[in-house]
Amino acid sequence: MKLKEAKIYGFGKWVDYTIDFSNDSFVCVYGENESGKSTLQRFILFILFGLPPKQRNFYVPKTSSKMGGRLTIVDTEIGEYVVERVDGTRNGAAICYTPDGLEHDEKWLKKRLNGMSASIYESIYSFDAADLSAIQMMKQDDVGEVLLGIGLTGSTHIHTVEKQLDTKIGELFKPYGTKPKVNVHLKKLDELTKDIQQYKQEESTYVEKTENLATLKNEKERLQTKLRVKKESILHLEKKLQAIPYLHELNSNSEQMENLPSDKSFPENGISRLSSLNEKVLPLQSEMVVLKQDEEKYLNEKNQIESELISDSADGKAAQKLLEQKQQFLNQKHQLSKLNEEIKQHDLKIKNQLNHINIGLTNERIETLQLPFHIEKKWNDLKNNQVKLDMELEQLAEEDQEMKSKQAYLQEELNKCKENRLSIKERAKFEERLKNYHETALLTKLGQDTKKKKRTWKKKQATVEKRSQIVLLTSFVLMAIFLITHFIMNLNNLINFAILTFVIGIIYWSRGRILIKNIDELIRETNDGLKSLSSTEEEIQEANYFITKDDDLKNSERLLNDQLRNIDIQLLQLHEKKESWNYKKNRLQEQIEEQYQLYPFLKEVEITFWPELFHTLKNLLVLQHDKEDMESEAASLTEKQNQFSRKVSRLITETDGKNQSIEQQFYFVQQKVNDMRDKQTRLSQLSDLIDENKVRQQHLLENINTYQNKMKQLFCMANVSDEESFYKKANELDQLEQLQTSINNINVQFLSIFTNEEWNDLIHSIPRESELEMDIQKNKTDVEKIENKIENIRQQIADLHADLIRMETSEDYSRAMYQFDLEKNKLNDMARKWAVLKTAKETVNETKRRYRNKYLNRVIDRTTVYFKELTGNQYIQVYIPEKDMPFFVEAADHIRYTLNELSQGTINQLYVSLRLAISEVMNEEKHFPFIIDDAFVHFDSVRTSKILNILQKQSPHQQIILFTCKQEILDCFNSGNVIELKKMVSSV
Repeated sequence: MKLKEAKIYGFGKWVDYTIDFSNDSFVCVYGENESGKSTLQRFILFILFGLPPKQRNFYVPKTSSKMGGRLTIVDTEIGEYVVERVDGTRNGAAICYTPDGLEHDEKWLKKRLNGMSASIYESIYSFDAADLSAIQMMKQDDVGEVLLGIGLTGSTHIHTVEKQLDTKIGELFKPYGTKPKVNVHLKKLDELTKDIQQYKQEESTYVEKTENLATLKNEKERLQTKLRVKKESILHLEKKLQAIPYLHELNSNSEQMENLPSDKSFPENGISRLSSLNEKVLPLQSEMVVLKQDEEKYLNEKNQIESELISDSADGKAAQKLLEQKQQFLNQKHQLSKLNEEIKQHDLKIKNQLNHINIGLTNERIETLQLPFHIEKKWNDLKNNQVKLDMELEQLAEEDQEMKSKQAYLQEELNKCKENRLSIKERAKFEERLKNYHETALLTKLGQDTKKKKRTWKKKQATVEKRSQIVLLTSFVLMAIFLITHFIMNLNNLINFAILTFVIGIIYWSRGRILIKNIDELIRETNDGLKSLSSTEEEIQEANYFITKDDDLKNSERLLNDQLRNIDIQLLQLHEKKESWNYKKNRLQEQIEEQYQLYPFLKEVEITFWPELFHTLKNLLVLQHDKEDMESEAASLTEKQNQFSRKVSRLITETDGKNQSIEQQFYFVQQKVNDMRDKQTRLSQLSDLIDENKVRQQHLLENINTYQNKMKQLFCMANVSDEESFYKKANELDQLEQLQTSINNINVQFLSIFTNEEWNDLIHSIPRESELEMDIQKNKTDVEKIENKIENIRQQIADLHADLIRMETSEDYSRAMYQFDLEKNKLNDMARKWAVLKTAKETVNETKRRYRNKYLNRVIDRTTVYFKELTGNQYIQVYIPEKDMPFFVEAADHIRYTLNELSQGTINQLYVSLRLAISEVMNEEKHFPFIIDDAFVHFDSVRTSKILNILQKQSPHQQIILFTCKQEILDCFNSGNVIELKKMVSSV
């Protein structure tokens, strides 16, 4: 993606202006302060991503009512398209015009921008001097973390977010803290728990009464169970009392059943079955009489027709046979005509195909031509080999030409490398210069350290001198005091103290003088040990440049020699391929000559058309064979036609159609056959009628016998011999069934009330009604006693309930539980907030880890390249933090420095290198212009030149727009890729 042109209708101070970015991929937009550079950047972001209404109001021009503009973009996929955005039109949404003449909305633009937003764009593809200022204002302990955050998102925001999350997490909970909110609520919960335990101990009587209540409820349930058993016993006795009349009825029915016959054998539904059989037999007997009469009439007519057919049997059979062959005769006649027509067509096809191929073949040669089954594969192989050899020859020629061209090119490049290499003397001179420069750098650093030490030693020297003078002076004062006191008070011990004080002062002063003398000697030795070696920056850059260039040429020379050796080997291999090709060509020619001897006509055809010729010849042979088969079949059909005509003529000679045509003769034959066929048909019908009549008679006889046998079976099943006895026995069994039904009903009714054993006992031993009534009355008395006991227990339970309710109405325990639940809920809410913040912190860390795995290594590699170039190879490697290790860099002398040990200018260079590396890596997936706004104002001329060289190298892969107000940056650009805002503005 590349910006080509910006047309501003109105945006801040810009009204009706056009700015052209198409001159170069690396564009410098120059303007003094307050010239509108930042407004122009905001305009580009506004067209690409839009602005909220409140922010758009800030950029409404004072001298125009129209706010907006259009941006022309060059896209590698769809070409050049225009994005237009105007405030007050479509609610500030963009409209896009593509080269195909179509218009697209905001969604299409977002899709083309791969979901990029303004904030992400500014974080990755844009930075300015304010970002460097933010780095300078930070504490040194935070710089490493901030640079890692830049590697993650392209901005310093992630560092701020992490600090805020840590602060909020600490405000909520600390493992050993007392002020965080979660710790405070945990302490309150502990106090409430102690109060609740105290309330529970005070209410121990509540537990005892609860246990008594449970005991009474169990006793109540036991008595209720006993009451239910007594009531069930009363109900059971009352049921026995109700069953006594039915028991007497059951015994009476049993006695009546014993007086009836014991034989109960009788068919099911016997009466209705016997009546049904009688109704079916009578119609069958009447139908049998009618069938016998029809049979006699059919036999008389059949005998008469048979006598007529005997006289005409011989001529009829012959005519029938000829008539059956009529259709075959007609079919053969039609088939013969069709064969003759097909033979003519085959002759014509063979002639046309011979004329088409035109290789000297004739019909006679085709009849003797033979093509074995393997010849097609042989010709195909010869054709494929010929084509393959032609392609190989062409490929060998191309390879030969390509290798020779490549060999000449590599030889030319090798000669150029040898010409541009440094001589041994020149390289030694540049290496010596670099060696002296590194020694100078090391000695310079040692000098700086020495100066610091000298200042420290001088301070210490002054301190020692001052302290020794103070001690000496103090000793003199004390000695004077002791002597004066001695003279006044005449104390001899004070003289000893005065002498001791004086000696101590002299000794301390002497040691101080010795220490001061030693420090002076150390300072002089340090000054004597320093040497002054120096080289200019331009000389070092020149040496680095020529040595690096010579190394590159040396590597290139080695690679070119390797490639030339490979080409020589490839040329030898190509010569061997040509020899192999000649051998294959000769072998193929021998095989072709062999085919010419077998098939001379192949000389008239190119070898590439032999497979097609084979299929043509194969088709000709098939046509010739088909023609011969059809001629043979036509001769056979002609002979069959003649034989059939002679048979028909012989039959007609013996009748009246002697001189008729074959079709008329067939008519007379058909008449004779039809007459005989009608008689035979009638004879067949009569035979069928007679057979059908006999079958029906047999069927009727079988049905009649079947029904009679079924009647006999019914009598046998009932153990009777005639129909009257059968009906008598049926009445007796009906009476027996009624008695049994009554007994079963009684049993079914009371077996649902009593068990089988109880009911059998009642049947064999019917109880007395008076005894049952006495048992019922006794059980009712017991029920009344149990109910009274249950009522007393209910009263006791009610009293205990009242006491427990009174105890439960106390609000102290409830209030404590409520406060406990309230504090617990608050703690849960704060714990959830703490978990959310902790999860957010872990998510940030996880994001950093994923970024490290996917992008950070590539970003750091590119950062190392840029940082090395910006620092003039003073630093050769950048290392990302690992575990507890900090962010550090490695110098050219392989000494590693943490960020706290670097100067602010070096940190700025590292920051710029990181931003450039991020933009380059991200540009591989999302191509956007890189916008820089005066980010190098604190760089000196050398660093500025280096960073501009880096940007110039990157510009072919990514459009770079540099906004600046510095004249020295402007001087580094050609006039073709510089936009001066005061000059490059024009009306739309």
